[in-house]
Amino acid sequence: MASVDKHLEIMRIKREGACTELKAGRLSNFADLIFKAAEQAVEALLSLEVVGEKHSRLQVREFLREKYPALVEKYDSLYAIYQELGYPPAKDGEKAEKAKEIAEQLMGKCLDELGRREK
Repeated sequence: MASVDKHLEIMRIKREGACTELKAGRLSNFADLIFKAAEQAVEALLSLEVVGEKHSRLQVREFLREKYPALVEKYDSLYAIYQELGYPPAKDGEKAEKAKEIAEQLMGKCLDELGRREK
């Protein structure tokens, strides 16, 4: 079980890696990292309520559906792009930029909820 701080540390590392991969044009790696960065942000919130256990992707989505229903569509859209770009040769830069935008919105909302919005 990871703490809020650990989830946010992993989120930052994955987000940084995603930005590097996007700049390098490695969209498959980018998609993997940006989705998982956003998922870590949601897991940080979830870890406040479900303590002491590992969170499945299904738990993460159900948590959003119950507590933050407005974010479920963003999560699902990001997941769909993650799946599309996750298989080389991914060449859709527009989808990658859309994934980045959606992920930043999800991460931002989670950080707001945690009172830890980053500058």
